[in-house]
Amino acid sequence: CYPIALRLYVVMDNLNTHKHARLKAFMAGRNIEPVYTPAYASWLNAIECHFTPLKKFAIGGTDDPSHEYRRWRIARYLTWRNRDKASRKAALAKFSRVKLYRH
Repeated sequence: CYPIALRLYVVMDNLNTHKHARLKAFMAGRNIEPVYTPAYASWLNAIECHFTPLKKFAIGGTDDPSHEYRRWRIARYLTWRNRDKASRKAALAKFSRVKLYRH
């Protein structure tokens, strides 16, 4: 959804799938450069803090019948999270909002 002339930098950890040849070829063909965080430094990747609550509240222990249903569950959680964050007393208030739309 971005012009090919615009160079994108994607921050990722060192998970082995992030360095797969097919992914590297995909990114190279779209002017995307991966930027890997140092090993054992997941705290540098801002998205990491969102994964545990997402898994706990939307994914963990589920047996979703389809990808569409899984996406619906995740969107429902993110909608709740963003709405609940509006309250300054909410535990989630310290985290940034997660955008639910595409660029």
